Amino acid sequence: MNKELFYKQLLQEEKDLVATLEAVRLLKKRYEADSKPQTSIPFNEPAHDFTAMSDGYDQEWVQKEKVLYALKHITKGTAEDVAKTLLSLDNEFDESKAFNIATIKLSRLYRDGIIGATKVGKKYRYFVKPSNNVYN
Repeated sequence: MNKELFYKQLLQEEKDLVATLEAVRLLKKRYEADSKPQTSIPFNEPAHDFTAMSDGYDQEWVQKEKVLYALKHITKGTAEDVAKTLLSLDNEFDESKAFNIATIKLSRLYRDGIIGATKVGKKYRYFVKPSNNVYN
């Protein structure tokens, strides 16, 4: 085998090995970060200047309005917190249904820009945006 050809093959193998090593290092970093215990992430909530909620809860509201009312009632919280509030306000819901509806409706409200959210660990903590006058 020609020395020059052999040397080019060695260089190519070295380049391939270095690329593989970098990929392994990136994976290692990723898994090390996942295995570290989560620390408490501070929640920096914006100041709320929205007007007071209307008096009373209406059983005839659509689910979106009920979820938004429950969130305003607690000012901020996860889907679980909103579901607990829904359970206390409305006998239409059982625990599972309240959690599912809270999760779906809060996600949509956030996506539509009606409410805000911050990620805390693996969960989202939702809050009513200060400039939001919807359903007041």
